[in-house]
Amino acid sequence: MPRWSLVLLAVLIALDNVLVSKRIGFLSIDRLLEMLFFIFLIKDFLLEFRTNPFFKKFINFVLLFILVQTFMNLRFVFIGEMELLGLFKDFFKGLTFMAYAFLFLYLLRTENGRYLKVISHVHFVIILFSLLHHPISPFSGIFGEIKSFLLTSNSAQFNSADLTNEMLYIKHGISDRFRLSGPFSNTITFSYFAFSSYVLHFYLFIKTKKKYYLFVLALLFICAIFSQTRSLIAGLFFITAGYFFLSKFNNSASKFLVVMVSFFAVISLTLFTNMNMFSNSRVASVSSNGGESDSRPLLWLTGVTAVFSHPLGVSDKDYDATRYIMAEKYGMPALRNLSAHNGFINVGFHYTFIGYILFLSFLFFVSKTIRQLQHNYKILFALTILGYLIHTSFHNTFVFDTDYPFLYLIMIIGFEFICNKEKVVNEDEKPSSSLLKLK
Repeated sequence: MPRWSLVLLAVLIALDNVLVSKRIGFLSIDRLLEMLFFIFLIKDFLLEFRTNPFFKKFINFVLLFILVQTFMNLRFVFIGEMELLGLFKDFFKGLTFMAYAFLFLYLLRTENGRYLKVISHVHFVIILFSLLHHPISPFSGIFGEIKSFLLTSNSAQFNSADLTNEMLYIKHGISDRFRLSGPFSNTITFSYFAFSSYVLHFYLFIKTKKKYYLFVLALLFICAIFSQTRSLIAGLFFITAGYFFLSKFNNSASKFLVVMVSFFAVISLTLFTNMNMFSNSRVASVSSNGGESDSRPLLWLTGVTAVFSHPLGVSDKDYDATRYIMAEKYGMPALRNLSAHNGFINVGFHYTFIGYILFLSFLFFVSKTIRQLQHNYKILFALTILGYLIHTSFHNTFVFDTDYPFLYLIMIIGFEFICNKEKVVNEDEKPSSSLLKLK
């Protein structure tokens, strides 16, 4: 493939969920172009499937998820709970998981991974956009208009109250209630981008020792604080602190620690200089709004009850009935309208009770692979899995649902596993697909 097309592919991978409102039919422009790339590279996909044992097992898991969901949806169509078009959309969505993961792996293996730098640079632009969009920035109004253009759509899905509130907060300079979301439609989508981007840059820092990646990591942590997403802050802090406790300390790690502490000090000083901003923010409170909707354990219990009561698939009607019963039982009317807010619990809604067995098997497969990586990568990605579970325990988005960027972290794990395996076979031979030249 020509280099310009590989650069375009890297940009599309990096912009996941940014162009979501620009659609042709039910597909966003970036997803449509990715699928065209996938079709063009189908022979490479089949070759990777035959020769890469990790990738083959990953694809087999995705196919099993698709199969289980298709059978569930067929049942829903039969009982009149779903239109046939919905079944085909979910089936196609499963294929996009395979395509997105493969395309990232293809970039990872091409020209010593040089196109990861393109992804990193696009992420850097997203980060800058996000920070300049905050009300404390003198350019927030300009970037607010740009974001409004990016999310302009005929679909009511993107004409949300979130964007309207952001514009009002920017207009009136309300910083304490503003949750950073960057060019994305909402803060939670941004938080999933920030999590995967953080781990990607952490990996690139370990690989290359370049100070640029330290700078991006620090900016991402600042974004996490300004997003006021406590689960994201907790997940990133868990990964960062855990890495320094468990990894082999060296001079580069020490530099990283100094940079991170410095940025934490600057952010803390900024927040405490404006005490109203800190004291009124979600970061400084246990509850997001002080209301009953923050009883997450009850939301989780309601979700689990619905799945176990309907193990072959929870329809909208089934879930509404379960929520009504739980709301009456616990005297919490908000349960009637709120979802589980837990990514793992939601697996049961998308893939039936069998989905839990499949996902736990997939988690075991990934964890077993991580244990065979080099020490520092082993520490980073083990903490990543745990950090991801911390973050997703409070939100509906999850891998194999709507979180595509996390798939490229899975591909990095598999890539490093294959590289390590090649080194074990012949320590004197440099692996042909290594990232050793990525500097």
